Amino acid sequence: MLSLSINNVREECLAVLVRNANKMKFLGAPSNPPGSVRKSGDIIVDMTIDLLRSWNCSNSIVNMAFDTKP
Repeated sequence: MLSLSINNVREECLAVLVRNANKMKFLGAPSNPPGSVRKSGDIIVDMTIDLLRSWNCSNSIVNMAFDTKP
């Protein structure tokens, strides 16, 4: 995905959704700027936890699934 803030720079985005028996909610799609020396799994975990905490739902999570294929 092209960056919305910097011209001609690609950023990886991670869509984070939560679901219960009745509905699904899109929490956000944080972006990860290129060039990080951290492992992608560590970045995904941190971004996901930050979003869950910001929506006050981190204590309600029972299961998680990640599709990290390009």
